[in-house]
Amino acid sequence: MSSKPLAEVALRNVLYCHWPIEREKLRPLVPNPLSIDTYDGMAWISVLVVNIAGARVRGVPYYPSLSSINLRTYVSADDEPGVYFIALEMDGQLSSWLARNGFGIPYYHADVDLGYQNGSHTVNSRRERRGETPARFAATYRPDHDVDDSYAETGSRTEFLIERTNYFFEAGQEFRRLAEVMGTSESTGPHSGSGTSMFAGAAIHEPWPLLPVEAEIESNTLFEAASVPEPCESPTFHYSPKQYMAAERLRELSLLNTENEKIK
Repeated sequence: MSSKPLAEVALRNVLYCHWPIEREKLRPLVPNPLSIDTYDGMAWISVLVVNIAGARVRGVPYYPSLSSINLRTYVSADDEPGVYFIALEMDGQLSSWLARNGFGIPYYHADVDLGYQNGSHTVNSRRERRGETPARFAATYRPDHDVDDSYAETGSRTEFLIERTNYFFEAGQEFRRLAEVMGTSESTGPHSGSGTSMFAGAAIHEPWPLLPVEAEIESNTLFEAASVPEPCESPTFHYSPKQYMAAERLRELSLLNTENEKIK
């Protein structure tokens, strides 16, 4: 088997928006057996604005550049920390299909417009699906490029929110068969009789370079569209000018339901 990664992705101008939220409010949205991680007694939920400057998937003659929005929270499977995606938007139909069916990342097509003028980045994302609450997100953000990159300190809240490699998701027999055909997954244990299993993916990367950023959110219905209770506090922002990731093969996990939660 080739040692090359299944996919390589170059990211640019990544905006992180983080909100603290009571863990109990997220529990109905996060499947067992994942535990919800907390920092300083609070769970966290984040919106990421990502410019995918280039993506290369092994065996696929298609190298897209596109924009995406994701809504995620912070979880663990046994002792493996990672993220759980609550909602994801992408402005390429073929790319969203490939990410969803080949890598288990539940992207759906949306209109995601990124802009830049006079030192300010803008994002305007819109997704409307029949019978569902429209999902919109609009923001303006101004990173400070006059300072050197910094990196999250070990044990800090920034590290808790930024430096995650694994992502987890549930999928059934149809995904399992398709992912095996595409060569993106391998089973590491028996699946449940219902046909639904927990999978883990990993996006390997160096520590995120960070710059100070000022940001304003003009519109956000992502929480309402995903049935997430509205956080009560103002968001914290981070910005990264660039990052490179390499995707590993998906792993099918054998986990038991748990009531334990990881606390920092």
